[in-house]
Parts: sequence; C-alpha cells; structure tokens
Amino acid sequence: MSTEHSVIADSISRTYYVGEPVHALDGVTLELPAGSFTAVMGPSGSGKSTLLNMLGCLDTIDEGTLTIHGRDVGDMSERERAMFRSTELGFVFQAFYLMPRLRAWENVSLPLLFGEAPTDGRRARAERMLDRVGVGDRIDHLPNELSGGQRQRVAIARALVNEPRLLLADEPTGNLDTKTGASIMELFTELHVEGTSVVLVTHERYIAEYAEQVVHMVDGRITEIEPLGEVGR
Repeated sequence: MSTEHSVIADSISRTYYVGEPVHALDGVTLELPAGSFTAVMGPSGSGKSTLLNMLGCLDTIDEGTLTIHGRDVGDMSERERAMFRSTELGFVFQAFYLMPRLRAWENVSLPLLFGEAPTDGRRARAERMLDRVGVGDRIDHLPNELSGGQRQRVAIARALVNEPRLLLADEPTGNLDTKTGASIMELFTELHVEGTSVVLVTHERYIAEYAEQVVHMVDGRITEIEPLGEVGR
C-alpha cells in the first residue's frame, strides 16, 4: 500500500452546544493511507457521522489538525473548502438525495455545474459514469422510476463524476435489502481496488467486513482500529 496518506487527523475535537455541551469528537487521531478502504462503526451518538462530516469538510473542528491529501483543512477559507469538496471528495448518503424532477444523467451532472465543461460534455461524462456503476440503461429515468438500488447507483455516479480521490459514504446500504446492499458494496470494493480511498460508516458488521480495517468509536473517541486484511472479504 502507498505510504502517502489521504487523511491525517491529529487530536481533532468537535463540541456542540444543545443545552449541555456534547463532545461529538474528543481527541480523535487517525491516519488513512491513500487508496485504503476503512469502515467506521459504533453505537448511535458515538461520533461516526461527525467524523465523516469533518473528513468531508462539511463542518469545522474546534481543536487539533486535519490534513486531507496534503492540505490543512483548518487553513482553508469557506470558498477554498467548497472548491476542495467539489474536486477532491465524493459523498454517498443513505437517503440518496436525488433531485426528483431531474433525470438520472442530470442528477449525476450536478457537480459539474461548478466547472467549465459545456452541457454536451457534462452529459457525456454523466453517461459514462452511469454506465460505470451499472445503470447506463437508465440515463433518462427520473428517480421515482428507479429501484432503491438503482437510485443508490445514480447517487454513487454523482459522487464519482468529478473523479474524487476520497469517497465518503454514510450508511449507503441502510435503505437497501441485503442482496442489493451487497451489490453496492462490491462496487465500492472495485473503486477501492482501482485506487480510490473509501471511508464508510455502517451499523452492519457484514458491510464493514468489505473494508480493510474497522475503526470502532464510542463517545466521540476511537476505541480500536481492527485490521481485516488486504481485501476484507
């Protein structure tokens, strides 16, 4: 595995104030090699999603330092973080978050609106990515014309259309049946093998076992980093 790191988190903390202070992250230190596949597990409220939001530059840390692909996230302006998210990071969520009135290729091309690609170029890139994730025959379908698994594949295509080096997924199989969830995880495995770094939050042990390692969290802290092997399954 490469000695380059996708992520270096050094004692990062995040506290929210909702009445009493909630220490969502409490001194988390973590290094993820480039091209690695990591699952994050823990009970509700353990800090899993907060950690993913930090890695995705969707929230800011209170203490510590966070470096992603050699960039100190804490030194970035809001504009720089937005540009970094659009070029370096991809996001996949449990709820898909597809625009209901847009066709599959239009949903996938949304991240390209921030670039300079012409409309024809955006459609071509979106269609290539939809084909890559196995729904190339659904490019003109609306989300309500797709199954849950197909909608998640469209969401993954959208996350990948800018060719991010780090893919972040929060419970991506949570709304899917076991068979469909397994097919989605096989796709994540392929992306990992091709060199994309993947960080995935899950409650399901069988999903976590697709990864190379499992980061266990409790009360905003990492309690164990469990190695699973080169492929994990």
